Amino acid sequence: MKAIDITGQRFGRLVAVEFAYKKGKIHHWVFQCDCGTKKTIIKASVTTGATTSCGCYNREITSKQQIDITGQRFGRLTAVEFSHKEGRRHYWVFMCDCGTKKTILKASVMNNRTTSCGCYVREIVSKNQAKDLSNQRFGRLVAIETIGIDKHGVLRWKCQCDCGNISVVRSRNLLSGNTTSCGCYSREVASKTATKDLKNQRFGRLVAIEHTKKRDDIRSRSLMWKCQCDCGNTCEVLTHLLLSGNTVSCGCYSREATSKRARKDISNQRFHMLVAIEPAGKNKYGLVMWKCQCDCGNTSIVRGSALRTGATKSCGCWSRTKKSGKKNKNK
Repeated sequence: MKAIDITGQRFGRLVAVEFAYKKGKIHHWVFQCDCGTKKTIIKASVTTGATTSCGCYNREITSKQQIDITGQRFGRLTAVEFSHKEGRRHYWVFMCDCGTKKTILKASVMNNRTTSCGCYVREIVSKNQAKDLSNQRFGRLVAIETIGIDKHGVLRWKCQCDCGNISVVRSRNLLSGNTTSCGCYSREVASKTATKDLKNQRFGRLVAIEHTKKRDDIRSRSLMWKCQCDCGNTCEVLTHLLLSGNTVSCGCYSREATSKRARKDISNQRFHMLVAIEPAGKNKYGLVMWKCQCDCGNTSIVRGSALRTGATKSCGCWSRTKKSGKKNKNK
């Protein structure tokens, strides 16, 4: 079977001009780049998106990274001098307003991910920690007194909970609202949810009939409910799975969805380097197999689910091409 003709098709900055030659099972094509360069490239490398230009795009990126930024200010940082290069990453020496000199990745500074030597974050943390929270209320907790700093340098507060318990909480967890009780609130919510009466209520295809037993997991104590499914089956489901919508049937819904996808006609549809031609029966597990045409010219039999999920992208030629490239680099 002839390989698919891609003449005139665009892939990134490249436009296919003509077939060049075939080496083994690998097809090479001549491509015209937007920059004006013509170059012979492996077809599979271009059609899968691994190669999108003649090399000009990478040169442009590298050129931008090499721009001299000496004296330029970024937040609290001022560029002093170029330090070193690791691969394609450029590192510069920056002077911070606090007087500290630090070597930082240039891209991180130019993208505003780094705006100081670290002093800004330390100042914010210090201000929050120095704040007096005595007798202030945070949800169910009232801060009583500080009891030192933990191993991460964060101030901890001894707190009185409305339930009567005493707990130790980080100052930043109190201020951010992440901690609002000694843990009693979460337990109350879990307990109410676990014991909620769901009798005769509908959840998707399921109708709760009666609770059967408590879950073996002592921590959650979630009730198990016997449910009637619209398909006629009965099943047992945990309360929180019904309430959250994670379980909506006895399993029939998932089986139907899988069956519909398996029967879907994908003739002439492209999946990476493969084009589905026609069904090729079922495998021993009952999954539909498809006969596919690969860009390299080979045909192969592939599971429909593997095509849709992207688990299989070629007849195997793309993997061989990558391995071959690695071997050549090692040489």
